[in-house]
Amino acid sequence: MKAIIILHEIYGINRYILTSKEKFQSLGFDVYCPDFYGGKVFDYNDKDAAYTYFFEHVGLEAYHIVWNLVDELKTRYESVFIAGYSVGATLAWRCSENPNCTGIVACYGSRIRDYLPITPQCPVLLIFAAKDTFDVCSVVKTLQNIPHTTVESFPAEHGFLDPYSSSYDMMQAMEAENRIKNFLFCQMQKQCSIIRHLLVKRGQETGLHGT
Repeated sequence: MKAIIILHEIYGINRYILTSKEKFQSLGFDVYCPDFYGGKVFDYNDKDAAYTYFFEHVGLEAYHIVWNLVDELKTRYESVFIAGYSVGATLAWRCSENPNCTGIVACYGSRIRDYLPITPQCPVLLIFAAKDTFDVCSVVKTLQNIPHTTVESFPAEHGFLDPYSSSYDMMQAMEAENRIKNFLFCQMQKQCSIIRHLLVKRGQETGLHGT
């Protein structure tokens, strides 16, 4: 049993988030999408209004909500992942210190640069857009030295994974999505190996107690 939490961008749960939900479901995940806006959705043309709304009504401290959701899901699932986009990626990164996370995918989280002193307790895949509006190279260089963290930078703009956005880059999106799938499958395989090892060990201990 595996679950993944999808964290939306400043626009809310829009077509792209719903499309992402379907993609993860096709990979066998139970998908959870916390709606920080209560159904409100912004158009891409309303970027400034969406940005203001997020920071006035939600904020990056909302990672506590996600952290608690991870803890709750871990009581029902063997594996719990998080996938976040933009501000959702920053929330995901801040949750990486939760040991109940199996793995985290964070895509173009530009505010991650404000939370570099974090020590992930699970594997993390960070995907950046090299053409973003901050010094991506400097941030990537710092993050590459953090344990359990894989950092990828793609020659594209912020939002390049979103086919409904003007920043969409099909070739780079396909490459990034393959990296994401490989990362998730790798972590799931590791999790299965750990579980099998624990079951074997438990069986051996039960056999010893029975003799």
